[in-house]
Formats: sequence, C-alpha cells, structure tokens
Amino acid sequence: MSTPFTLEQAKDISEDFEDLIDTTITMREQPSKTYNIVCVTPCPFHEADKELFLRTYTEENDVEKAMITYSGSEYDVLIVAHNVADNTDFVTIPIRQYIASNGIRYNFPD
Repeated sequence: MSTPFTLEQAKDISEDFEDLIDTTITMREQPSKTYNIVCVTPCPFHEADKELFLRTYTEENDVEKAMITYSGSEYDVLIVAHNVADNTDFVTIPIRQYIASNGIRYNFPD
C-alpha cells in the first residue's frame, strides 16, 4: 500500500504534473474513449474520504469545493479527466497508477 502525502507534498506533485492539463488520454475500454485531463489535484488519501470528495466533485464540478469537505491531513494526488464526447462522464486516475502505467520515472517525497 502506498503512503499518504502531506498537503504541501501533494501540491508540489500536482504542480510537477500540471503539464498534463489539456492533454488527452485514451481509456482502453470497448469501445475506447478519449478523455481530456482537466486537473491534477490533491485529494483525500483514505477511500471513504476520497469517495466523498468525488461525490462532491460530481455534484459541483469544482475541485476546490470538493476539497472543502475534507479536514484531514493525509493526501493523495488524482488526475481528473472528462470524456471529450460527454462532459458528465469523467475518470480519475491516482498519480502513482498513472506513473506506473506510463513508465514515468518520478521520485516521490519520503
């Protein structure tokens, strides 16, 4: 299991990957779908908190409003991407998963 980041670390990682914003990714589904990356953002680390974050994001379509619901101190980083054909369809990809899937070398903070 991966370890959580502090908020400062999560913000730094998000900034390191902000160049992904406005690029596309293709999900290998049947049929495949293309998504536009809209943000790389800190989010709550634990699954229950992350689910609340995503539920709020779905309702508000605003990462900052979704983060207001979290008062903890352990964070992860998510890539949020919307389907180019249907803006209501979105996916999230944890940054560690994205890096592993794409063979990117990155030194996470300890």
